[in-house]
This record gives sequence, C-alpha cells and structure tokens, in this order.
Amino acid sequence: MPTQYAVDETTALKAKEIKFQLPALTVDIVGKWIWVSGATYPSRNALVSMGLRYSKDKIKWYWKPLGHNFRGRHTSPYSVITAKYGELRVDNIRRQELPA
Repeated sequence: MPTQYAVDETTALKAKEIKFQLPALTVDIVGKWIWVSGATYPSRNALVSMGLRYSKDKIKWYWKPLGHNFRGRHTSPYSVITAKYGELRVDNIRRQELPA
C-alpha cells in the first residue's frame, strides 16, 4: 500500500494546466512529479513548451518541480514508483477551476 502524500499546490496547478490544454492525454500526479501518457506524439511541442521532458524508459512525459533534485539516474519502473508514492489521476477540468 503506497504512502499517501499531500499534493503540492504547485504540482496540482501544473497538472490542471496540462490537462486543460491537452484534455485527450492522461495526466497523473505521482508524489511531486506529473506523468503524462497517451497519444502524446502530436502534442510533443506543447508538452516541451510547458516544461515537460520525455522518459524513454517509461514511455511517458514528466514534469518535476523547480529545484526538486534527485540523486543520479533512477530507472525504477513506473509501477514501482506508483507503488511507493501513489497515483492521482487528473480528470477533466473546467477553465474556471484554473487560477487567473
């Protein structure tokens, strides 16, 4: 059973922004990181412009908070990461739910 972490406000706002701009993609919050999957190839330029990077090992795009450092290159499978930190799916949102 994963430990439940409180979702950081910066991470939550960024996840909502990504989901609003690219509603067809799957957006998950895992710890303080955001993972994006689905048919991402047509949206790759938009993902890059929003500050996401591509993980070829996990075949997903990710975003991490500025200043969030990690030691070395971790190659843990996505399932191991979600088992440790939990996974929160960001559902469709309305524009008024985004901050001004």
